Amino acid sequence: MKVKILSSLALLFLITVVSSSVKSQTVNVSSVVPDSVDVWGPPLNVDMMGQPVVIRLKVVKHFGTTCVFNVEITNNGTRTMSATMGFLGNTGMLHEPTAGFISIKPGEGFYWKREKREVLKRGVKNDALVCKNCNPTLGFLGLKFR
Repeated sequence: MKVKILSSLALLFLITVVSSSVKSQTVNVSSVVPDSVDVWGPPLNVDMMGQPVVIRLKVVKHFGTTCVFNVEITNNGTRTMSATMGFLGNTGMLHEPTAGFISIKPGEGFYWKREKREVLKRGVKNDALVCKNCNPTLGFLGLKFR
């Protein structure tokens, strides 16, 4: 009985340590979604764990219930940034099928086509307006700067 209690406590401690070491951050980018398709929006300066990062968006298209964005991220910090990045779904969770791992060295940037799914009913025609109003929020899971 004593061994079971000790092993249960050890397992609980291990789970607590592992879960507390996973860092994540969300960034609501709806304020920088441009009003037109194929135009980059203004830069959004974000403090991510004390490191300056700049995010910009471009609406590529809207089809069905999906908005497609180009996401540009520039790491202006002094350490390499890595995380699993994607848009949050309607549940507030990272939508794993459209998320992917990123690693950005200091002073470098990249852009990547990402999708935000289940934004609204079909049939709405103004791509930029639809995608601006879908509350696009980027999620960064397992965020690290090393």
